[in-house]
Amino acid sequence: MTTLDAAFAVTPRGILERVAIRISDGIITHISGDPISASVLIDPDVLLPGFIDVHIHGGGGADTMDATPDALRAICRAHAKCGTTTLLATTITHGESEIARALVNVADAIDAQDAFCPDGARIGGVHLEGPFIHPLRPGAQPKEHVRVPSYDEWLRHIEHSRGNIRRVTIAAEYAEARPIIEWCWKNNVTVTVGHTTISGDQLAALLNDGPLDATHLFNAMDPIHHRKPGPIPTFLTHPNAMAELIADGHHVHPDVIKMAVAAAGSGHIMAITDAMAGMGQGDGDYVLGGHPVKVAAGKALLLDGTLAGSILGMSTAANNIAAWTECDLLSLAKMTSTNAADRIGRTDIGRIDVGAKADFVRMQGGLSHVGTIIGGRAISI
Repeated sequence: MTTLDAAFAVTPRGILERVAIRISDGIITHISGDPISASVLIDPDVLLPGFIDVHIHGGGGADTMDATPDALRAICRAHAKCGTTTLLATTITHGESEIARALVNVADAIDAQDAFCPDGARIGGVHLEGPFIHPLRPGAQPKEHVRVPSYDEWLRHIEHSRGNIRRVTIAAEYAEARPIIEWCWKNNVTVTVGHTTISGDQLAALLNDGPLDATHLFNAMDPIHHRKPGPIPTFLTHPNAMAELIADGHHVHPDVIKMAVAAAGSGHIMAITDAMAGMGQGDGDYVLGGHPVKVAAGKALLLDGTLAGSILGMSTAANNIAAWTECDLLSLAKMTSTNAADRIGRTDIGRIDVGAKADFVRMQGGLSHVGTIIGGRAISI
């Protein structure tokens, strides 16, 4: 039994001060503290629930598609240093055999549980981004491997992952996508619409039947026009929708992020990094999906200038969202942790509550990240 103290903690029942949290075997067993009415703190020493990132391709010089245990460990360590306590290892559009190798590698890591990478973020599953996307909206995904959704291939991906796929990005406008979407709704896998030409009307019709997320909202989809709105207003206003946002200031302008949070509300936004191998490594040359990527001046770009993921860490994303939207800490905790946990069906993470895993981010002095705690263990940052 250990005890963790903090001036403040953000919990599902509000912000507590003079906090003491008891931890046993990596689980929160007791929380004491006094409720306060304020939701914005000046220069706080505050515990937030550990960040959850459902869209990570890489970090620390490694990529999920490297399909090696060492690559996954490098990714987990790099992101833990930025406050991420649970992540979804994200694949990229590629040949089926390459995707299969990555899925098996992630499944092996998950089977090893906490012993796989004790000093890194926990792997909570797979985000299968592609290959079932639209060739007109590939973004940095390798267009040569884009293909029409195949239900049979989807089932093979599920088999290779041993049931560990938690999210799938798909161009939902394809008629062939519907059987996959319905399978996901029945089997608690989140469908996230991205790299897509879907219209607002098509999206609304699907959302009326079940929940859907937006893969990196605004990117790789039709933009808003006041006479042809496209899917973005629907993602921001439909009660069954949740939207990923890359809060690096490059993929989406800060004013647009402020607009999106105001429109959708903090209960319908998830901060993600969409990080690639260069995250935590600095400027240099990297690879994403077999294509060369150059990282410089805070951006990851293909040689043609296309944004190729980010080098963002979640602690920076949290700071950016807090600054750009002026949201309170309760809203920030939702957008950086709780919403993601709920969307992947996990009630044991994403919240500081009795019975949950003892995963925390400690922030001080205007939300500067000073500590990551995973399962009650402090991670060196």
